[in-house]
Amino acid sequence: IVNSSNQFGGNAFNGQARWLQVAVRCPAGSGSYATLSPREALSAVPAALSLRPGTNIIEDTERIGFRVENNYESSNTQSIAISGRTNTPNSIGVNGNAAAQSGTNFGIFGQTMSSNGYGGYFINKGGGTALYAQSNSTWGSDLSLGGPEGIGKIYSPGRMVLMTDSDFEIHLDNNGTIANSYFRVFRGVDNHVLFQVREDGITQAKVLRITGGSDLSEAFDVSASEESLEPNPGMVVAIDAQNPGKLVVSEAAYDRTVAGVISGAGDVETGMLMGHDGTLADGEYPVALTGRVYVWADASYGAIQPGDLLTTSNTPGHAMKVTDHNRAQGAILGKAMTELDEGQSLVLVLVTLQ
Repeated sequence: IVNSSNQFGGNAFNGQARWLQVAVRCPAGSGSYATLSPREALSAVPAALSLRPGTNIIEDTERIGFRVENNYESSNTQSIAISGRTNTPNSIGVNGNAAAQSGTNFGIFGQTMSSNGYGGYFINKGGGTALYAQSNSTWGSDLSLGGPEGIGKIYSPGRMVLMTDSDFEIHLDNNGTIANSYFRVFRGVDNHVLFQVREDGITQAKVLRITGGSDLSEAFDVSASEESLEPNPGMVVAIDAQNPGKLVVSEAAYDRTVAGVISGAGDVETGMLMGHDGTLADGEYPVALTGRVYVWADASYGAIQPGDLLTTSNTPGHAMKVTDHNRAQGAILGKAMTELDEGQSLVLVLVTLQ
């Protein structure tokens, strides 16, 4: 009995799969119905039936529940596969929701195969935010950028607020709307600039705290007079008179060309490294010019105690205690901060060249 229970009423077709089940009996009007098998799937033509408001498309067997393709090709016309639009305030044009609470899934996934294309392209023509990202997880990331080298790019024709709350704002600028600034972090309470990188490359901050090391180094090329003696962290180095701008492992006591210590020995890493790429002020090794580093020392010239002045020794790359203060003028490496009673080992030194 077709439609006796309103099976084909106004709400019957909402985009979900539907089947037609047929049962017959003979003679007509009496006896039990025998259900025919299998049921027949009902397939609607989307262009003819269209999708009604409130349509649900549920697919449990295929990887793709719903696909729309636009194969129109034109160099002058932009084709669109899916367009979402709403004219209601505080509404959403396109909504994506990956409901699974495990695995790697995406609420909305965009991809392009063109070297000039964009996986996602966002525009705000009303003066607001083009892209807003928020994570409700305590340890989640609001916005993650990645690429072949793990580095993402954010472009803006003018100033773009990356992050803002009641206290801080972060801005990018690449068209000069913020004078002499490309990147700035503001304290929102009084609009005070906490940190900025200017367009000329100058970085400004009130205090720069480095937690990875405790010395100030410059990059130098370092050589050794003996092929078997390779420059290593902790070695004392001196100016190489034969090679302008370069250093050599020290080999003479009270050497007034002493330049510093190769940084990185012991458990103390390089703090700040300076250099100028492509010039004589560049090189392979970080050489500490000031600060705290470990240095190889030789106590055979005298036991070393904290506070002792150190200078170069005849042991290649090693420091020793100053015992002749007249010869030490101009050859002082720094002051010892740990002791060494005998033998050769690392000593923590406060580098203060003088």
